[in-house]
Amino acid sequence: AAQLVIKKGMSWLVADWLSIKTEYVTSNCDLPTLAKKHGVSYSTIRKRSSKEHWSEQREEQGTIYER
Repeated sequence: AAQLVIKKGMSWLVADWLSIKTEYVTSNCDLPTLAKKHGVSYSTIRKRSSKEHWSEQREEQGTIYER
């Protein structure tokens, strides 16, 4: 799985990006909620999702997100 190690305070956090991306693409969960749930910053998850075109993949998957 694609992982990124992030220093957070005095501990290290490993983000499982494949799981985060899969959850976003296949659910109606929004990025701020996923960021909080997985312990990554909203800025980081937003940049990653934009770079990897998660929203487009979500549309292709047929997942509908309603605000």
